[in-house]
Amino acid sequence: MKWYEAILAVAIAMWAYDRIRERLASRRAPKDPSEDPEVSFVRNTLPAHEQAVIEYPDMADSHFGLARALTELGRHDEALEAFGRAAELDPGSYADYWSGLVNLRMGKSGEALGFLDRSVAHHPDDADVHCLRGRALAGIAEGLDPEGARGHYEMAAGALGRALRLDPGHADAAAALDRVRRRLAAGGAEDAEPGPGAELAPAEGGAAGKG
Repeated sequence: MKWYEAILAVAIAMWAYDRIRERLASRRAPKDPSEDPEVSFVRNTLPAHEQAVIEYPDMADSHFGLARALTELGRHDEALEAFGRAAELDPGSYADYWSGLVNLRMGKSGEALGFLDRSVAHHPDDADVHCLRGRALAGIAEGLDPEGARGHYEMAAGALGRALRLDPGHADAAAALDRVRRRLAAGGAEDAEPGPGAELAPAEGGAAGKG
C-alpha cells in the first residue's frame, strides 16, 4: 500500500469512528439492528478499520477504533480481543472500560468487574466508570444466594454512591443505586423489577464519550 493510501485508510477509519460515537450517543437501540442504516454503515467501513490495524499495529487508536466498530456490530469476542490489544498499547485509555461494558452485555459480570477495577485505577474521578463497576458488582450479586449477595450489593452501593458524588446528576447511577437499596432492604430477594446489572442500552454508563 502506498503512503497516501494508508493515510486515506486511517482517515476513513477515524471518520467511521466519529460516526459510531454519534450513533452511540443518540441512545437509539433498534429492535432489529440489521435494518438500521447506521449499522450497515459501520459494516461497510469495517475494512478501513481493519486496514488501519494492519498499517499501524502499534497504535492503540487503530485497535480501539476497530473494537468500537466490532462492538456496534455485535461481534463481542472479536471486540474484546481488539480492546485488549488497545489496553496493552495504552493502559490509560478507556479500553478496559469498554471491555467491561461488552462483558456486561454478554452477561459476564465477573469478567466485567476485573476490567472495571483496572479502569477505576486509571480513571478514579470518572463517574461513568464507577457506575458501570457498581452495575457489575450488582450483576454478580444477582447470581448468589441472599447471604452471599449482600456483600456484593453493599459494594455496588458504594461504587454507585461514589459515581453520584462525582456527578450528582448521573441518572444511570441514581436508578441503579435505588434498585440496589431495594434489594438490600429485601435481603437480596428477587423481585419483578430487573436488577441493577440487567440489560445495558448501547450508550448506557456514558460509553459514547469514552474514546
